Amino acid sequence: MLGKQFWLQGGVVNAVSPSDQTGQLKDSVIIYGFLMTSFGRCFAALSEQGLCWLEPVTSERVPQRFRKAWSAANLTRDDRALADRLDEFSAREKMPLHLRGTTFQLEVWSALLATEPGQTLFYSGLARLIGKPDSARAVGAAVGANSIAFFVPCHRVLPASGGIGNYRWGPKLKWRVLVAEAEPDHTLAA
Repeated sequence: MLGKQFWLQGGVVNAVSPSDQTGQLKDSVIIYGFLMTSFGRCFAALSEQGLCWLEPVTSERVPQRFRKAWSAANLTRDDRALADRLDEFSAREKMPLHLRGTTFQLEVWSALLATEPGQTLFYSGLARLIGKPDSARAVGAAVGANSIAFFVPCHRVLPASGGIGNYRWGPKLKWRVLVAEAEPDHTLAA
């Protein structure tokens, strides 16, 4: 199993495809499967461009959401090949990511990718970062639509009212990820 340092290393956008351009996916091959991470069991998928899905398994519907979102691609389940490719990526400084979303979502996720481990910000601050200071609610929706946990660091966004706030995969996991990032070497084993 790869350590927390790998899962919290952040990502670099290798390919960005708006969600309505599914025609370009028809010849794409995506390997998907389940794997254990230092944050628990996850469902993940890799396209030729990079990681396109990583979600903690908190519901039986996780694979269904993935298959619906990427239905135009050639999908192949292979847990071992997925783990092997992630092992190869672990030597890299940043994980290549294959993000798909609206232009607004991509702006928000790109701003999140520019944050540093251990850094937190408010939804309103993230809205100002993308030059849309009155869009904090829309920013919150974009943050919640992220389908690549840990690497697109949506866990770093907190509510201005205080507390940990919402997290698609639950507040306990959000807290664990924030604590892991705050540790100087964040390489603890599971």
